[in-house]
Amino acid sequence: MVIRIFQEDTDNVSTTMLKEDRTNIDILTILGPETLTINAEDEVDMRDPTGTTYFTGIVKSVEAAGEKRIVVEDYGSQLKRIIINEVFQNKKPEEIIEDIINNDTDLTYVSSITSTDTINVYKANKKRAWDVVTEMAELLLANFRTDKNKNFQLEREGDSFSSKSISTSNALLDGKWLEDKEPMVNIATVDGDDRQVFEKEELFNGTGAQTTFTLAEIPIDIRVEHPVGTLLDGFVEGQSTGDYKLDDREIKQITFSSAPASGTNNIKVTYTASIPISVRRRSKASRDTYGDYPKVFKKRYIKTRTEARAYADFIIGRFANPLLSSRWIITTNTDVDDFEQYVPNEVINVNDTLRSISGDFIIRKVERQYPGNLKITVGTPENDITAFNKESLIRIKQLEEKDDNSTIINDSETLEENLLITTTDTVTDITSKAPADGFVLDYSPNNQLDKSKKLDGGTVTVLYP
Repeated sequence: MVIRIFQEDTDNVSTTMLKEDRTNIDILTILGPETLTINAEDEVDMRDPTGTTYFTGIVKSVEAAGEKRIVVEDYGSQLKRIIINEVFQNKKPEEIIEDIINNDTDLTYVSSITSTDTINVYKANKKRAWDVVTEMAELLLANFRTDKNKNFQLEREGDSFSSKSISTSNALLDGKWLEDKEPMVNIATVDGDDRQVFEKEELFNGTGAQTTFTLAEIPIDIRVEHPVGTLLDGFVEGQSTGDYKLDDREIKQITFSSAPASGTNNIKVTYTASIPISVRRRSKASRDTYGDYPKVFKKRYIKTRTEARAYADFIIGRFANPLLSSRWIITTNTDVDDFEQYVPNEVINVNDTLRSISGDFIIRKVERQYPGNLKITVGTPENDITAFNKESLIRIKQLEEKDDNSTIINDSETLEENLLITTTDTVTDITSKAPADGFVLDYSPNNQLDKSKKLDGGTVTVLYP
């Protein structure tokens, strides 16, 4: 049943409409008289006095205490009540979401977001559809939302610009600008994977007296020639002879048993080195203003210093300053009535001339209280390091590893195992070894233990007749 509610009188029905990017669900709260007939799971079609529908959804709860308080969630809430028990193979995250939306809900998938990374195996082992969709959306660095027409949409933060703007000419600052220093990073150290350098070659000059030579890197495997072209024997553990030895790998020193002859480039050392990739970036302006906010990022998938520098630059560029947020009360009637044009995750231009703060911000929350009250919360990007494009593929690999040993069992399935035993001799006896003081589990219609099933044939005390 669809219940159609018109907002014609604030004494009769008042509502608060909340669109927030952190919840993925639009929520409508209705305060109405006790005579308002409405129940959980009813569909609600909410219209303003002009007859324009601005919200449709499903009633989550109804509380009556003098007046009725009804909480309605948009159609996306059905994902919380659907269980997925399926193995998805060789699919991209958005393809898994599309399969669930089209096959398990009455929503329509309309998203245009595409990715390039394929998940080899993803096992949804009795997971809520909501959890699967959320996990896939996170891999895409996206949010999701369902509109009043049951369209399911994936959206990335900042992918689109709002047609609206906020300024001191059409809005009032509700409170003050807030600074969040918790996610700040103005000294970013990025440690990547070890880069293997094979056949690194160094030449040294013998003096006729010098026995110790220092390499440029820590060696793993080593080969020494002196003179060049003549391979020397290194000391082997357990043996007392050799032409040279590696005293301490960490200090990168080779010691010869006798000083190599004098000559130019007459000692050749070839070795394999493991060079750790580590890059540090700093923001002087941020440090001078706020002090030091250091953080180390360990990213094993980074294989080159170029990638490490790009990651460090991204961190400094995004988190060198506090994250700002503010809430604005829209004052112009045209914007209040056109509140659906304010969409969470979109970029909106904010110009606070009174406090000299201006720029592009992300719409975080849209709250409409009927009649005539519209509040918009904006902020700079949150502490979401995963926005760096390299993270998506790595999280897919981690996801595959996590679910690698999962099993799928449907609610309607029973487990059976058929054993076929083939012998070359006649079976004369089968013995089941079990503790003497034990029971055989069997069906008992009166909930009593059957003493005939006791393995040692003794007496039985019935504990629960």
